[in-house]
Amino acid sequence: MSTELDVKGLAAQLQNAFGPMESDSSQIILKDQYRPMLESMVHAAHGDMLPDDHRYQFITDAVEALANYDDPEEAIEAIQPDVYTHDLTKWLASNNSRLDYLSEAITACQRTQVFRVEG
Repeated sequence: MSTELDVKGLAAQLQNAFGPMESDSSQIILKDQYRPMLESMVHAAHGDMLPDDHRYQFITDAVEALANYDDPEEAIEAIQPDVYTHDLTKWLASNNSRLDYLSEAITACQRTQVFRVEG
């Protein structure tokens, strides 16, 4: 059995591991029979960040993509990032540490002014 099939098969099983997310809870719901296998994966995905709806959504999107594609590289390409300003600012505002990402992006682009207000 190839690695791709192992990843796809595991991801297909994991699709059933996540319960519905309550929009006001910011907690990942793991079904009990999957909890031992997934807790370390979910904690690793969150890093030093507290539970977060956007991270939860990414985890479930990644598992779904891996379950639906034979090639993990195609699965990665299938995960679509938010592109609308409203969604991006919700993501940015959901955790103060994300301001560092914005600062790094600004520095990388060598721009000093992100927003310009015309009056």
